[in-house]
Amino acid sequence: MKTSGKIIISCLLIQIGFFVSMRCFGLGLNDPAEPLSSLAPVQQSEPDGGTKENLYLQLQNMVNGKITFLADCHDSGAYKLSNTSNLIAYLNHVQAGSQADTVKRTLKDLFATYKSLGGPEEFVSKVKPIASPCDGAEAEVNSLIDQQLAFQKSERIEVYPSRAVFGKCTKPDYPWLSLRNEEEGTVRVNILVNPDGAVTYVSKRKSSGFPLLDSAALAVPGKCDFAQSGFGGKFQPHWLVLDYVFKLPPASANH
Repeated sequence: MKTSGKIIISCLLIQIGFFVSMRCFGLGLNDPAEPLSSLAPVQQSEPDGGTKENLYLQLQNMVNGKITFLADCHDSGAYKLSNTSNLIAYLNHVQAGSQADTVKRTLKDLFATYKSLGGPEEFVSKVKPIASPCDGAEAEVNSLIDQQLAFQKSERIEVYPSRAVFGKCTKPDYPWLSLRNEEEGTVRVNILVNPDGAVTYVSKRKSSGFPLLDSAALAVPGKCDFAQSGFGGKFQPHWLVLDYVFKLPPASANH
């Protein structure tokens, strides 16, 4: 098993029409990991008395409304039950090695939470993943963010892009259980950066396929500092999409 050696974590920062790959402390150019979603374009004709900046802010207001709804959904018992069931199902099938007792204790605690939230199974080994009730709202938020990114990319507004200050940004920890089970993957997250560079909202856009890697990535952006950003000569809230790539060390690192 590959449980030691250097862990390579790279970050792909997706901004308004160009792509910057940061190996968390190195810099180079990269092609986009995936194109923007195919969506109905943002209204291109400006209303009477409107400005390009106003159109952008109207779209931002729509996103804010969805974020409020999404935050309420994430606070619901149904969402917590979904997360708990997915984690239990994951832990039921991992190889824990010398930490098997730790995993068993964790499963016991999680199952108690699962039952308190109304989980239907009577035995922890029978728990199956429950779909998230927030998937629809998350898809709507992603679509609106895509439209904002497309609007920025169209160069209809002058944008000063945010930049992560990686000297003040902690890299995600590679979960030991993920290392033990040789899990690799990329977690893509949405990040809303305030005009002062502070992170005000983080959500998962695309899962790595492994819950521990997802959780490790989502815990990081809120601890980062970003350079100020804006458009139209003004600093404004600004969306970024950030990839955290968890990659195991080469086999040779263990020899």
